[in-house]
Amino acid sequence: MRVFLDYCMLNDAMRDASVLAKLRFMRKSGVELVTATSVIGEAVEVLADGPKEGHYVLMDLLHDLHLHYVHPRKDWLKDMARIDSFLDGKNATFVSASERTHMALAMSAAADMYITSRAEARNLSMLVGLKEILNVVDIDDAVAKVKAAGGA
Repeated sequence: MRVFLDYCMLNDAMRDASVLAKLRFMRKSGVELVTATSVIGEAVEVLADGPKEGHYVLMDLLHDLHLHYVHPRKDWLKDMARIDSFLDGKNATFVSASERTHMALAMSAAADMYITSRAEARNLSMLVGLKEILNVVDIDDAVAKVKAAGGA
């Protein structure tokens, strides 16, 4: 199983031990955790103005979770056009350009799930048909799916 982590999951894992424990559980259950270079860039941008300890925490987190990194490739453009078309057709103006980019990168990485914040997952779950394109969930839903699939 391959799971894409959005920026908010990295941010939450740096600040909330229970989120980090859930991500560790998923990794130990054999889930491949992936994120995009643009997600890492977003994290670095947010941490750039803060204390240096934040940088170390991020690097430790990336190492601890054994994250795999997705880079934009040519086929990503098709996924970007597909998610844009879908979201525009649903008038989903609440989905930012960076979120759309991350969603398209998750699609190009063949992610089984896209984990984002509970509020964002709730908003996106209201878009009928999105699940057929990209399975957007929050961390608790992801853990439940891993357990249902036989995770430790």
